[in-house]
Parts: sequence; structure tokens; C-alpha cells
Amino acid sequence: MEDAYIIAEVGSNCLKYRTLEKNLALSKEQIVSAKACGADAVKFQFFKYEELYGLSAPKDYDRKFELPYEMIPKLKEYCDHYRIDFLCSAFSTSGFKKLDEYVGMHKIASPEAKCPGIVAAVQALGNPIIISNGCLTFEEQYELVGSDAWGADDVMLECVSSYPASAWDYDFSKIMEIARTFNITWGISDHTTGHLAAYTARKCGATYFEKHVDLAAISAPSTPDTCVSADRYIFEEYCGRIREIKASDYDKSKKAASKLYGRDKSWYRPLPKNEI
Repeated sequence: MEDAYIIAEVGSNCLKYRTLEKNLALSKEQIVSAKACGADAVKFQFFKYEELYGLSAPKDYDRKFELPYEMIPKLKEYCDHYRIDFLCSAFSTSGFKKLDEYVGMHKIASPEAKCPGIVAAVQALGNPIIISNGCLTFEEQYELVGSDAWGADDVMLECVSSYPASAWDYDFSKIMEIARTFNITWGISDHTTGHLAAYTARKCGATYFEKHVDLAAISAPSTPDTCVSADRYIFEEYCGRIREIKASDYDKSKKAASKLYGRDKSWYRPLPKNEI
């Protein structure tokens, strides 16, 4: 099993203030803390609210949660300085093109993964892609991963598009089937407030983990991501435990159970003699 790759999804939690200087200082704190907790990457989100909502955009939407483009080179600089990968989602083809020179991998969110035009445009940029599957049917996932455009370094994340989600909402059987069929790398976009879903995914063979975080030492005004974000203490434990967990060896477990119950070619326990 490969080493885990853990992404600290800061999202809107770097945009709590009205000034660029305060938000840059907050972003730097989030990056430093993510590195200290054991993350491999820090991820932000770059969008205009019209890209998310179109004509149905809420009239009271607060534009302070739109990441200014002028922050992106600085965020990249911070990440490079503290030796942690910089990632950033976009929500339009133009957004991905603007980010391309700053990221080593592109992250496509679940709704945008439903748009073939956006997916094709990002694939054409040439960087590896991480795609969340929360809005994709099994057939759409299968077609996407089985296409010639799917790269050897691309990653699919099992995603439940609820904020917050329950661990019981996650079902890894389908993505495990796809991973076995096409030998792809997979993981979880973790929208739960706990650890169970990620630990289960790790046991099943996941190697990529995306977790919403708010790692600022001092509380500040809430954001759209507050309800699902782990603090620095929870996230540090999250990173440590995931790296300790090993994948289950199901073949080995089956052989051990067969030997225990006296059958070489059956998973089922033999009936007692008085029941035969």
C-alpha cells in the first residue's frame, strides 16, 4: 500500500477578514499549521460566485469569500517556503488556466466533474487531476476512468456532497471496484466531522485524503466551511492515525478463516454435526 497523501482543504477559512493583508496573514498561519500537523498539501478555492450559482446566485452572497487572484502567487510562495504542496480548485475553464502555472495537480470538484467541457479542458493542460465523484453516477465514473484521457497519475476521490456528511453516507464498494478494474489511485474527500470514514477508506486501500480544516489559533468570524472544518488538534490526530493504518489483506483473512473453520474452498463456517 502506498503512503497516504493528505490534503488540508482550507477553502474559505482563509478569507475571514475584509483586507488582503489580514487574509494573507491568516493564510500563512493555516499553511504553517497544516505542515506542522503532517499534511502533504494545502488547498484553496478560486471562483467567482457566478461560476457557482449562475443566474440563481443568491442576492445576499458575500463576495469576501471569493479568493482574489492576487493572493494566489503569494499562497504558492508560502507553500514553497514551508515545503508543502499548493493546490487550488477552480470552477471554470478560465480559472483552471489561470491556476495552471502555480499547481502541480488540478482538483476538480464534484459539480464540475459533471461538465465534460471543463474536464476535457483541464485534461488538456497536462497536469495530473484529482476528481471528486460526489455528483457522478457509477456509469459516469467508469466511463471517465476507462477513457484514454485518464492519466496514470490521476486520482478519484469518493465524495458525499453534504456538509457535514455522516461516515455512514460513504460506501467504498463502487470506487474499490473501479480501482481494481483500472488499477487507479483513489481516496476520500472527507466531509465528515470525525475520523471513521477516512480510517475505513484507508483500510480499504485509499491513499489520498482531503479534509476541510480551520487551523487558525484564534477564532474569527465563521465561513461557509466552518461547519465541516477540523481544528488543528483534530487534524493532527487525523494525519497521524491515517499514516499508522495499514490496508486490510482480504485474501490473507479469507485463508485464515477457511483454515480455522476446516474448509479450503469456502468462506462459510461448516455446520455442526448435529445440524447436518
